[in-house]
Amino acid sequence: MAEDQDLSVSAAVTYPRKILEYMEGFLISKVVFSSCELGVFDLLLGAERPLSAEEISRALGTSVDGTERLLAACSGLQLLNIHQDNGRCLYSNTDQASVYLTRSSPVSLSQSIQYSSRTIYLCWHYLTDAVREGRNQYEKAFGVDAQDLFQALYRSDEEMVKFMQLMNSIWNICGKDVVTAFDLSPFKTICDLGGCSGALAKQCTSAYPECTVTIFDLPKVVRTSRENFFTEANQRIGFCEGDFFKDPLPEADLYVLARILHDWTDQRCLELLRRVHGACRPGGSVLLVEALLYEDGSGPLTAQLYSLNMLVQTEGRERSAAQYAALLTAAGFSNVQHRFTGKIYDAVLARKEADDLHGLDVPEEGIDGGRAVMGVGGGEEQKCRNVMNNIKREGKIYKQGIDDKGEERKVRKAGNTKTRRGKTAEWEVGGIMGRKTRLIENRKINLCSSEGLNGTAMEMNWKERREGERCKESILPLLQAYRLNSDSLPLSFSL
Repeated sequence: MAEDQDLSVSAAVTYPRKILEYMEGFLISKVVFSSCELGVFDLLLGAERPLSAEEISRALGTSVDGTERLLAACSGLQLLNIHQDNGRCLYSNTDQASVYLTRSSPVSLSQSIQYSSRTIYLCWHYLTDAVREGRNQYEKAFGVDAQDLFQALYRSDEEMVKFMQLMNSIWNICGKDVVTAFDLSPFKTICDLGGCSGALAKQCTSAYPECTVTIFDLPKVVRTSRENFFTEANQRIGFCEGDFFKDPLPEADLYVLARILHDWTDQRCLELLRRVHGACRPGGSVLLVEALLYEDGSGPLTAQLYSLNMLVQTEGRERSAAQYAALLTAAGFSNVQHRFTGKIYDAVLARKEADDLHGLDVPEEGIDGGRAVMGVGGGEEQKCRNVMNNIKREGKIYKQGIDDKGEERKVRKAGNTKTRRGKTAEWEVGGIMGRKTRLIENRKINLCSSEGLNGTAMEMNWKERREGERCKESILPLLQAYRLNSDSLPLSFSL
């Protein structure tokens, strides 16, 4: 038995098959890239019969010797069939090559392949530098300043069209799976943020005939999309120009962010998601479409490689479902669900509560354990959602006037049912990604003691309240996503 194991180990060491395959992986990619760029598969599709290397080289204007070698490699990759005819080799497309590698196919990947060859491949030449420096490599690859991410991505009209064609080809293949991963039929008005070529918007209107979709993107992207990707037949799809970090977002029942958040840092993602939450109608939702990593980091390999590509090309990264859930929850969304599609891209759906007042948007200084104070006095009644508009900064204390008349009202975010004349209700802001009392309330957990009515701090006590254990459990995915230890939380911890 030991001898058999020794032989197996010896064989693995003496011939590193896997490592050799990995070393030669870029050769395979370039064979596919070059064959598509030269038009090999398009020629064979149009010929309607197998062709010889001499016929193919004559039609493409290439050398016979080089063409023979390229065709042989394509047959080895099972992209071409070989037919023998009186000692001559003739070539024809395999079914997959005809469907996905020819320009005329409705689900062609040829444009995506072209973008990979002429843009992504050049960036990956500097992968080592990207790992050392922790930033994208557009400046080295193309000589352009990458401070403004999309100025670099859209550095010319030609490059922008290539990127949009890439997106078009991806959603032609994967779009139906992600828009049907959840039943989106209740959402009649959809806003596709960064909708680019509109391919995913078309998938939405195809899957849900009663919906309308507004594509929100930069002005030059909207112009190019209208000119190159839309016809009069697309009546249920409209456009809105703007920058989703700066300009007002259209009101909608559902916001779709497909391959958007993976471009950005956590901070920028949270900024965008908060803007989406603010614009979203109560009871509406947000759908994220991304390549999800497994929670233990073990895969999928495609998502792991894509995360490296985000390092080389953008500011962002691929994330796990728990990490996206943490961002969504911190932005004010709840009931976060995710679905793996079994293909490249997966779906994450989160809801904005029907009675949500947008929660308490605590400034960053308050996220690390500072105190937010809501008090009596200050003129007109102010709802929790407006706390950011009426802040007094006093170290880590933030105040908001409620109602100097002392009229009975609900301040549900603070957990009390009445605000009494001359009293102050206050609560601690938790130090975990700005989690708010709304999380507790959404789960119908009453953690606040009665003392909260007369102004003392409202606390949830892990030892004394069974409900506290439930709430503690509810935030474990968040803690795990950001590598925080729940055991280190104080027994009296206010969220």
